[in-house]
Amino acid sequence: MKLIQALPKDSDKILEILQAASKFLAEQGINQWQNNYPNQIIVENDINDGISYILVNDQDQILSVAVLDTKPDPNYNTIKDGHWLSEQPYATIHRIATNPEHTGKGVAKATFASLIEQAKQLGFKEIRIDTHPNNLIMQHLIKTTGFVYCGIVTISDQSKRFAYQLFI
Repeated sequence: MKLIQALPKDSDKILEILQAASKFLAEQGINQWQNNYPNQIIVENDINDGISYILVNDQDQILSVAVLDTKPDPNYNTIKDGHWLSEQPYATIHRIATNPEHTGKGVAKATFASLIEQAKQLGFKEIRIDTHPNNLIMQHLIKTTGFVYCGIVTISDQSKRFAYQLFI
């Protein structure tokens, strides 16, 4: 498996994987990634900004998708019921999802490990991520990857997210 930057030709498959994740979240009663989010425009912007990544296997099948944003996230400027562990430059993981054809095979852990390595190569010493308070699967994955819970952030739609930080 290898992590590579997504190209415009990957946008349809990325959107398909994100929509499958959105459907899974809805089936779990989790109000995250609903109401046409993420959508084709967001996927294309992520690719054009050079922050969209895909984990592929030896057959170039897309196993997972993620965004590794290198700009500060304005939603993280204010954190409640806690605090960030530092204020140094950080990368942020967003819109991470596993291809449903490859769940349960360690792909999510491999994706996190690859994103962490990519952030290191880009010169970052810290990564942040957030997830819905009811998304217990993602919370478990985040914690087992080594992230530390820091508090609650409010995202652009005014919903609350649990925020985590990892020093790398």
